[in-house]
Amino acid sequence: MRSVSSFFLLEFSGPIFLFLIGILAPIVGHAQVCDGSFGAIIFSEDFGSGPNPGPELPAGSTTYTFGLGAGGRYYVTNDSGQNGTLWHSAPDHTPDDTDGYMLLFDASADAGVFFQTTLDELCPNTTYVFSCFVANIVVPSACGGGSREPDLRFTLVDPGTGATLETVTTGSIPVSASLEWNEYGITFLTGQMQTSVQIVVTNNAPGGCGNDLVIDDFSLRLCNPLTEQVFDLCDLPGGNITVGGNTYNAAGTYEDQIPLFNSCNDSTVITTLTGENPVLPTINFIFCAGDSVTIDGQVYFNSINFVDTIDMTGPCPTVQPYRIVSQEPQTIVNDVFLCFGDSLLVGPSIYTEAGMYVDSLLTTAGCDSVVITNIETAGIEVQLNVSDLTLELGETIPLQATSSLSTDPGFSWSPPAAFSCSDCPNPIFQPLQSGTYTLTGIDQPSGCTDSILFEVEVLPCINVFVPNVFSPNRDGVNDRFQVFTKPCYSGIREIRIFDRWGGLVYEAYDQPLNSSPGLWDGTIAGKVAPAGIYVYTMTLQVVDGSTQQQNGDVLVLY
Repeated sequence: MRSVSSFFLLEFSGPIFLFLIGILAPIVGHAQVCDGSFGAIIFSEDFGSGPNPGPELPAGSTTYTFGLGAGGRYYVTNDSGQNGTLWHSAPDHTPDDTDGYMLLFDASADAGVFFQTTLDELCPNTTYVFSCFVANIVVPSACGGGSREPDLRFTLVDPGTGATLETVTTGSIPVSASLEWNEYGITFLTGQMQTSVQIVVTNNAPGGCGNDLVIDDFSLRLCNPLTEQVFDLCDLPGGNITVGGNTYNAAGTYEDQIPLFNSCNDSTVITTLTGENPVLPTINFIFCAGDSVTIDGQVYFNSINFVDTIDMTGPCPTVQPYRIVSQEPQTIVNDVFLCFGDSLLVGPSIYTEAGMYVDSLLTTAGCDSVVITNIETAGIEVQLNVSDLTLELGETIPLQATSSLSTDPGFSWSPPAAFSCSDCPNPIFQPLQSGTYTLTGIDQPSGCTDSILFEVEVLPCINVFVPNVFSPNRDGVNDRFQVFTKPCYSGIREIRIFDRWGGLVYEAYDQPLNSSPGLWDGTIAGKVAPAGIYVYTMTLQVVDGSTQQQNGDVLVLY
């Protein structure tokens, strides 16, 4: 397949004309599709792909009848060779489109509609290009070498009134030795209030042998105006140029997109700079008012900017910019907020208290300046009801934070997972591991903080009590096998009890601890278990996520 052509095979059609309350300027001719640069694609139609025939066009898209046959019919196909040796056999136009469809027309003598569509939601005062690719499918020897050549008409219609706004034609599309796709279309500028237009592509050729064609790849695109400019850096004041918001001072080619007012078009500006930048970096001189500075024998008493030409030997004269500043005495006012315990250095002075302070200092140029510093102070002090702690795993303790100095305190506990609430003054504390924990107090108006760190040792979980005897005689006393633990355990993941011969008499999963009525009730398959010793094995779940294995035996008595 050939790539998309960048040229119209059309002629400039005529004058600009009034379009509703705006202007619509059609351009069709042997020229570029867009005199500027293409912008966004607004509408496209390549008809998809697949086996022959493709699907019919939606109702109202064409006046031709679907299917092969006599004139006045159309076909959706992936191969133009549908008439033996009289038509070229070639694929559609869309690049890299395997089995891609195109529209094939066996045109009649009347001005039937090949394709029409209404384009809505257009931008006012914006230039667009509507185009499609067309090819004459008739071979040179057909019709005795005198076949009719296709000719298409593009018509712009007002969708509201149905009035024809403008019409242009492609002219005859000649036969060729092989199928040749060329792009045809129309460029138009919408009016100040125009947001829609209907475009109708019709048959403009007379009847007779021939006039058979294929059409593919309809599209509507923005056509942005293009400006190209070339400058020699030697000729530019200051050795640079600004385009839009960008400044360039080195040789090269630059492209800028500048939005146009009241339009969806961007103006594309391509700037080419030649030569070399003759401007050296600016030299700054700053002196105190009342003093002076001497440069190359010239004495300056006031602020001034100037450029000195220092080298005429190269292709461009080299210039040196100067910026001379006579610095007046300065008064600088700083408003500063200090947290209690912080300090502020102003020149040689250190301030820690609220107040207004005045310092006489020198600027970097050695000139006098007065620095007025207004300081406000705030802060917070926090207290905690405990210091360092030693707890068993799973044990909890209430904490109480208090504060002073702040009228609107906030609190934060870290790491937060160990606390029932991480931003309250009185959380329940349940640490799962030893380490350092932090209370931070925050004076919320100022953001000043104060922190307390406390160390916590968490003892391992080892406290399990399993009675070694129970009597399931239903007297309400010690009737069940039970497991008693401290809060470091969260439950029994699994438990199994075996008789003396290894037979499984009881098993359970995900059981709570220290709960009533207990675990095994001393029965086997609904019958009272024989008195004797039974062996158990169980896996306990620890609150920190780990597990422990516990094994032992229990005596059943009656």
